[in-house]
Amino acid sequence: MVEQLQNTSIDLLEYLDEPYDERIKFWEQFVGNSDLRLFGKVHSIKENNCEIINPMVIDNNKHLIPLKFPFRLNYKTILGTLPVTKELMDKKIVQGDYVFFNLDLYGGKKETEPHLIKIKRDTVMKAESVDGYLVTLLDSFPKERLKLNDIAIDTTNEIAYLPGTNNPFYNKLIEHDLKEKRKQLAYTEDLIKVNHGKISDLISDYERKEEDLKGQLLSEQQGIKAIIQEEINELEEVKQQLEIYKLFTVKGKSQSVNSQEKPKRKFDNPLEMLEHVKNYLLADDEKPLYYHTHTLLQFYIGLRTDQLVVLAGSPGTGKTSLVEGFSKAVDAELRIIPVQPNWLDKSDLLGFLNPIEKTYVSTPFLDAILEAKNNPSKLFFICLDEMNLAHIEYYFAEFLSKLQTDRKIQLYSENFKFEIEEELSERYFYFQEKVADMSLEVYLASQGQNDINNYFQMKKQLYFIQTYQPLLEIPENIRFIGTINKDETTKDLSPKVVDRSFLMKIDPVNEIEMVKAREYVLKLSIPREQVEISVEDFQVENGQKSEKEKKKFHTMKEQLGQFNLHLTNRFDRAVNQMIGAGVLDSADLIDIVSASLILPKINTDSYDTDLDRLMSILQSFINKETKRSYSVLNEMKIYDSGNSNKLTALTYWR
Repeated sequence: MVEQLQNTSIDLLEYLDEPYDERIKFWEQFVGNSDLRLFGKVHSIKENNCEIINPMVIDNNKHLIPLKFPFRLNYKTILGTLPVTKELMDKKIVQGDYVFFNLDLYGGKKETEPHLIKIKRDTVMKAESVDGYLVTLLDSFPKERLKLNDIAIDTTNEIAYLPGTNNPFYNKLIEHDLKEKRKQLAYTEDLIKVNHGKISDLISDYERKEEDLKGQLLSEQQGIKAIIQEEINELEEVKQQLEIYKLFTVKGKSQSVNSQEKPKRKFDNPLEMLEHVKNYLLADDEKPLYYHTHTLLQFYIGLRTDQLVVLAGSPGTGKTSLVEGFSKAVDAELRIIPVQPNWLDKSDLLGFLNPIEKTYVSTPFLDAILEAKNNPSKLFFICLDEMNLAHIEYYFAEFLSKLQTDRKIQLYSENFKFEIEEELSERYFYFQEKVADMSLEVYLASQGQNDINNYFQMKKQLYFIQTYQPLLEIPENIRFIGTINKDETTKDLSPKVVDRSFLMKIDPVNEIEMVKAREYVLKLSIPREQVEISVEDFQVENGQKSEKEKKKFHTMKEQLGQFNLHLTNRFDRAVNQMIGAGVLDSADLIDIVSASLILPKINTDSYDTDLDRLMSILQSFINKETKRSYSVLNEMKIYDSGNSNKLTALTYWR
């Protein structure tokens, strides 16, 4: 039946017009039952399909003959789908193996001509001879016909092979195989001889080129040395000319290339350190400074918080001098930024983006922050001098808020940086192509002014994106300080700024006290050494209130809240940081908290507030034992001009 159907000529279009059931029935008759095996060679195994070529079928005489397909088609390749591909992999069948298999039929009227038949899944079985010569037999002797009786089936391992009794066949195959291998060996030997000669030529060529490159390198090195020496000679001439015109030296000071660091003194106790700073400032011959130890302690505690430390007082009281002297004593880097009256927004403080030139216009304040960021092991003090010449909340409020949150400020958009980088990349390749092998000097000399300007603009933009990142992170090794004058020419601080600041009043120096204190220090002959201090020594740390202090501050909050003086979580945070400094007892803590965090919030008069009741509450924790806050509170009192006992206003800002 199978041979009859194979020899039948059927039109493909007529077959496709048959009902699906009839087509299935015809195909089953053509293929035969499930015991029928076709024989072929695995041509390819791909990711989603596989192919078997030159299919053969066993005829009635038990011979392997080429398979003839219906529809006047001559299939040389049978396609297998993904399941069949996996089956080949599972059975370790690879490309080039011979296999037995069955056929299956694609269904559907729209099937195209090459896809009518396929390999039936779960029917593929590897065909091998005992010594693996079945492949050679079929390739070398295609006219030899194998009888089915000559093929043994191992059903356990699913392998079909020629039995070992067919010795004539094996001998014939072995001779053929040896002949082929001798041919391959002879070809390989010839190839080795040819390549050996090529390798010798390549080695000689490499050695010659290596010598040439060594000579070129030596020549270039000598040329570079000559150029560098020429530049050194030119610089020496310039140096001599500058020395002639007295521009290379500073009057009264010698230039030392290798300056040795001065000896420093280490203190384990901050209070002893502050006493040493006091004596260090007094012993300065050029500009002796005098501050009480409690003033230095208050300033030190302020620096141990993340708040802005504001020094307030009349002009000439030594606010800026305190910052300069203290920073010098502890060997901190100081950057003083004078505030201008015309500052209106944060761009005056942090600079701004120039969209036309596509660069960032920086400021001394921003550059000081970046300098501190590049020197993380060094302590930096950045002081905004006379910061209330302009409205502080206009230019500094946002920065002050970020200082106590994530310490990150957006200078400009990330997208703008990407645009600059893309533009620079394009301009650089254009520039590189134009310069080619020329030196930069030759190129610039040959160009017009526009090209020269473009080159330097490119360098400027490159410096901009490398130096000024879109997001500014404020490093931990900076302490921010401000000085304000309390007179009619300046602006008062807004409640928002006061709430985020640590304020100190600096009183005028008592000259008589200063002279006596200086004489005493000089008699002691204490070595004037800077303090050895690190960034870690100024690290902001949180402490915990004692139960007594918790009750005290809770009472203060409730009582002052009645007068709209609210001590918020920000207040609690600052107090915990002051405790974290580890040098304050309870009395000093209440004193400094009152002087620096509470009293600066008060600015009221008798029309709005019951001043006598407020004073009574303040005096419950501010008295002669709390010297700093007691002095500040007395200065805040304003009395009726006609009645010296009648309190009309209470203000820190007068």
